[in-house]
Amino acid sequence: MTDAVAQNKSSKAINIERRESLIRLLSNQLIWVVLIFFFLVISLIEPRFLSRINVLNILLHSAVLGILVIGECFCLIHGKFDLSIESTLGFTAMLGAIIVLDLGVNPYLAIFLMLGVGMFIGALNAVMINRIKIDPFVVTLSTLIIFRGLTLVISSGVTKYDFPQEFRIFAAHTQNGLLAAPVIIMFACYIIFHIVLSSTVFGRQIYSVGGNEDAAFAAGINVRWVSSKAFILSGFLAALGGIVLSARLNSAPTTLGEGMVFEVFAAAVIGGVSMQGGRGNLIGALGGVLLISSIDSALTLTRVSSFWVETSKGLILLAAVFLDTLKIRFIPLLKERWLSEG
Repeated sequence: MTDAVAQNKSSKAINIERRESLIRLLSNQLIWVVLIFFFLVISLIEPRFLSRINVLNILLHSAVLGILVIGECFCLIHGKFDLSIESTLGFTAMLGAIIVLDLGVNPYLAIFLMLGVGMFIGALNAVMINRIKIDPFVVTLSTLIIFRGLTLVISSGVTKYDFPQEFRIFAAHTQNGLLAAPVIIMFACYIIFHIVLSSTVFGRQIYSVGGNEDAAFAAGINVRWVSSKAFILSGFLAALGGIVLSARLNSAPTTLGEGMVFEVFAAAVIGGVSMQGGRGNLIGALGGVLLISSIDSALTLTRVSSFWVETSKGLILLAAVFLDTLKIRFIPLLKERWLSEG
């Protein structure tokens, strides 16, 4: 009798564990189900959507957005956010163009300086947020405006173009288009930083700080330093995005990256990264990036008015925040009820 009771309890425990794993999987990776469903529906409406050229274009369009989303994910998961990424991208790209084209500096040295400036902007945000204790929204909105303005100042409002070959290597691709440097860089970044986030001490600290900052501090985690590294990483990746995008366009206009922050937030949140901190992963975020780019491609192929394209981006961002709110409120209730049935 005792063995039967113990076996029954063990069976219930295994059942509960399986249900918890399924709920966690649905919560974190639902975006891939949505993405596959979206591809199937749009391909029925517009057969060209699944053509090789269009799929490659979606990946190419995803590259810079995907790189920026990684940095934003680190900020969001640790409980804060970075609005300045688009102006960091634009400013570092313009600075690199001036250094290379106007001052004749070696392109490789210019790339190194661009990444350093991106990290400096991230560190500047971190100091004001973590040391001076200014709200992240105010700080990163201010640096967004400041560096967008400085981009105009250093360029005098003039677009820089025609980079040397050493710089354009970041946009190189094979003749058939199957391999493109921006796509390779994006996937390499996702592999590297997924490992960092999921398998390193720093990654675990990011989740701990985002889940409960006070508890993380009590556990001996240097919360300020973890937060600072997240913002520095965000600045670094924004600068890398600036290098890739300007190389791809072979120019650095003053408006480079303008408006991208909204797509970055939408992609991250749709991909399962919580704006409340402590939840999300880069695999889901990549799904969000591909979905955003796929929607843009679908709207273009179906010849939807350009006025509706901007409207759709706003609706996507609103839907992302709505879904995040639903997950926070209802998934715990679903989990409690479903597990109690087990």
